[in-house]
Amino acid sequence: MPAIASRQILADAPRLRAFIDGRLSYGLDLEMDAQIAYGSGTGQDFTGLFVDSDIPDIGEIAEGTTEANLPGAMINHVRKALTQLQLNNYNSATGVLLNPEDWEAIETARGDDGHYIWAMVATGAQQMMWRVPVVSTNAVTKDDFILGDFRMGATTYLRENSSIRVSESHGTVFVENGVVILAEERAAFGIELPRAFAKGQFTVAPPA
Repeated sequence: MPAIASRQILADAPRLRAFIDGRLSYGLDLEMDAQIAYGSGTGQDFTGLFVDSDIPDIGEIAEGTTEANLPGAMINHVRKALTQLQLNNYNSATGVLLNPEDWEAIETARGDDGHYIWAMVATGAQQMMWRVPVVSTNAVTKDDFILGDFRMGATTYLRENSSIRVSESHGTVFVENGVVILAEERAAFGIELPRAFAKGQFTVAPPA
């Protein structure tokens, strides 16, 4: 993950260098999350949780679900995935990953009389579904979700901690008094027990 800056600016403003380094490190973390979720498995990409075909997929919500009933159907669909996990002999789900927009739909679901069924507005609610902690993350695409035993099912192997290096030897940056700042880390991701996960989609299946 490279960035280009003026050599003079970096020399005149050490705080700017710290700012750039912090943003690059943050970008590495976001890229790691994206790879764990949707890495293609080709080249240097991880094979992501949503890409691995060995992870059980419970599919879409049953056809006929209306927009008004969708939040309740989403809650039930997560419970269906939990049952799939338990049928595969994994009874200790440690997390549910879903998109912030889907979590909003669930948290703001209302009953027929207009009351919120998930939380008290004044005090909020514990971020859990069916006794499983919820992680709301932009790394997960809207309408996708996955739950599982993340401690047993998959492992992130950090080969080299993140590092940030500066070089003037790239393209024409030397004669332009520029520098290239490179942030990188070496890591691998393995899904050792794919059946320790179950994934699904919050979209509604079309009529047969």
